[in-house]
Amino acid sequence: MFPDDDAADAAQVFAFPGAQRMWPAHHIEAGPYRATISGVGGSLAALTYDGEDLVAPVTVDEIRPQFRGAVLAPWPNRVIDGRWSFAGADNQLPINEVERGHALHGLVTFAPFTVVEQEESFISLVAEIPAQLGYPHHVLVEVTYRLDADSGLDWAITAHAMSGPTPIGLGMHPYFTVGGARVDEMSVELPYDEVYLTSGERLLPDEVIPVADALAAGLPDLDLSRPVSLAGRHIDHAFTGRRDEVAVIELRRSAAGGDEAAAPGDGSSLVGVRVVTEAPWVQLFTADRPDIPDWDRVGLAIEPLTCAPAAFNDLTPDPVRERFFPADVLEAGESISLACGISAIV
Repeated sequence: MFPDDDAADAAQVFAFPGAQRMWPAHHIEAGPYRATISGVGGSLAALTYDGEDLVAPVTVDEIRPQFRGAVLAPWPNRVIDGRWSFAGADNQLPINEVERGHALHGLVTFAPFTVVEQEESFISLVAEIPAQLGYPHHVLVEVTYRLDADSGLDWAITAHAMSGPTPIGLGMHPYFTVGGARVDEMSVELPYDEVYLTSGERLLPDEVIPVADALAAGLPDLDLSRPVSLAGRHIDHAFTGRRDEVAVIELRRSAAGGDEAAAPGDGSSLVGVRVVTEAPWVQLFTADRPDIPDWDRVGLAIEPLTCAPAAFNDLTPDPVRERFFPADVLEAGESISLACGISAIV
C-alpha cells in the first residue's frame, strides 16, 4: 500500500483558507507496479509489485530514516570532514554526519522539488541548488520516474551545471526488500570485482582492492559475484570494477538463511528484486542500526553512484587516480546523468 496521506490537509488548520500541503506525495502506477514519490527531496518513498514492497517504504510526513529512497546530489556518500578544495578555493560544508564528522549525501535530501510533468505512469520533478557557502556552484537537478507494466521502474537523475566549472557527483539511496523481508532473510548477487576499503570508525577512505583479496585483508568475503546469503553479514562498502557494460544486481529471499533462493510465500509470486545500472560505483549497506530496532537491517541499500566516496576530497587531475575516483567537473550548460531500472523477479 502507499504511505498514508492522513496529514494531506494539515495545512488547512492554519489561517490560510484553501491552503494545500506544500510538498505532497505523488503517485504513479502501471500494471502491477505502484510508486510514491515525495516532493521532499524528489525521493522514492515506496515501490510495490502486486501490493508487495520492493523498497523499504517511508511516509512523506516523517523525517526520512537513513536517507531512505533519497536522491544524492551534488555529491553522494561522504566529503571527509566536510572540507574540499577546488579552483584554488577551500570550502567547508555543513557537517550532517555528526558522529563521524563528515558531510553526507549532498544538498537536496530535504529540498522541495517541483513537478514539471506528471502522467499516470510518469513524473518529472526539479530542484535548484543555489551557489552557497561550502558549495559555490549553481546546479539544477531533474529527477524522473517512469513505470512500465512489464519492466518496472526506470529512475533517472540529471544534474545541469548552470555555472562552471562545477564538480558534481550523483547517487541514489533505495533500501531494497523482497515483500518486506529483512536483510538476514535475503541473498544478493553483485557483479563488481573491486571494493573500496575504509579504515576506522570514521570510515576514512583507504584503497581499492580486488574483492577476491578481501579475506586476506582481514575482511569478510566480499566476492558477491554469485548469490550470497546476507544472514549475519555486515557490509558498508563501495564496489567498482563493473564486469559488463550493464550491471544486473539481484536480491532474492533466501531459504533458511542459505544462499539458495526461497520459494514465494502463500499468495505471492514475488521471489526477488532486480536492479540494472551502468553506474561505475555501487555502495552496499546492510542498514545496521541495532540501537533502533525499527530501522535495523530493514532492507539492503543498493546505491548506484557516479563517483567514489570522498571523491570531492581530492579533485586534482591525476590519470592514475582517475581510474577509481573521478567526480565530474562540468562547464556551464553541461549535464551528468545516473539511471537505474528496478523490477520484480517473479
